[in-house]
Amino acid sequence: MNAFKYSRGHFFGTLLPGAFFLINLFIIDPSIYRFLPYYEKIEIKDSQVVLIAICFVVSYILGVALRLLTPDYLEKLALLIRIPVFILQIFYYKIRKMNDQLTLSQKISIYKQRYPYPDWFFSYFLPSASEKYKQFYEEILKQDFNKNFSFFRRYFINHCKTFIYDSSEGLSEEVMYNEGLVRFISGIIYSLLFALILMIFHLSQLRELFYTYLLIFIVFLYRLRGIRAKEILSVLDGYMFLRTKNH
Repeated sequence: MNAFKYSRGHFFGTLLPGAFFLINLFIIDPSIYRFLPYYEKIEIKDSQVVLIAICFVVSYILGVALRLLTPDYLEKLALLIRIPVFILQIFYYKIRKMNDQLTLSQKISIYKQRYPYPDWFFSYFLPSASEKYKQFYEEILKQDFNKNFSFFRRYFINHCKTFIYDSSEGLSEEVMYNEGLVRFISGIIYSLLFALILMIFHLSQLRELFYTYLLIFIVFLYRLRGIRAKEILSVLDGYMFLRTKNH
């Protein structure tokens, strides 16, 4: 993996969310310029390149700070949005008298469970997968690690990622893309959250922008789990492909 791939991940997963947050700080309170390093010593008309460079560095620092915040916190917040949808789905199935492969307790467990969502994978995704796919992961999780399905945690996902990175450049790019997308979306959501909090103190001037951001925040927050699930599947699919391609 070359330096370009790492720099690309930093750009989308770190720099862009940080720059988005910094831009919103300028929108909410333009006087924030005064807090930039060396601002008082810069003549903006003559030193635009210097100012851009400072904003670049500050954006990166903000992006790093946002990346330190795990998406798990956002998923807990997303439960507040997903619960009404979850209730509506239950009523919909009952009204239409539709059969569902999952029990109510299984659905609740899937909704509450943290990344990488083992109940979702084993109760919902795996039963509908191909027989080869099911047999592979049953054997892998029981034989290779001498564990049962409860071992399906971050450690196993990280093991699969490491194996892919060491074995296939093409699949590594796919995994890194999905991982970078999660970091990008997570960073944007956190930026929106902090911007919304700050906008409350300037609501009279930024009312329309506040409600626009609130809508975007809700939509992104609701979609976060689906994007993280896609990342998991890209890892598991790639791992299975590499382990079985010579058999």
